[in-house]
Amino acid sequence: MTDAGTTLTDAGTTLTDAGTTLTELLVGMVVFAVIAPLATGFLIGVQTQTRSTVASSANVADVRLALAYVERQVRSGNRPLTVAPAALSLLTCDDQTAPGEIGWVRVVEFRLGSGALQSRSYRASDPAGSWRTLVTGLDPATVFTPAGTDGVRLSVAVSGGHGRRAVGDTTVAPRNPALPTPAPQLCP
Repeated sequence: MTDAGTTLTDAGTTLTDAGTTLTELLVGMVVFAVIAPLATGFLIGVQTQTRSTVASSANVADVRLALAYVERQVRSGNRPLTVAPAALSLLTCDDQTAPGEIGWVRVVEFRLGSGALQSRSYRASDPAGSWRTLVTGLDPATVFTPAGTDGVRLSVAVSGGHGRRAVGDTTVAPRNPALPTPAPQLCP
């Protein structure tokens, strides 16, 4: 028997139990103390990057949906009533109402403000409806502009994480620009 461990001999085989010294244990703890923070920092960085990418993708998807909604509303109207950098108003005849209420003028409005695109829709003869938010996180560079005589251009910019910026742009015109902007007497 020695101080370094125990030696056993059995049928020609020698087994040694050397054990772990205090020095080896301390070296292992120091190596672990250096590697653990590095690994933790790396994992936190990966998690932050993943969250940023997911948030940016969600913003881009929201912008695409908002652009599609604006496009659908412009295409279903005859002509934009007003187009300003932060606002868009449309008038359209709507015949998909309750029975007995065939044909009425519907107002669809969009506004940009506080980093959000909002919309509301109501009958022209009724009080204005409440605003609903379509998308948030928009840059101040987001604007409505006239496009030709009857079209509307919407340029959307969204800031994502880590300096990423997504830009969407759509130009739409009504389906039937030959028709005048509807008035109550023009609806069927």
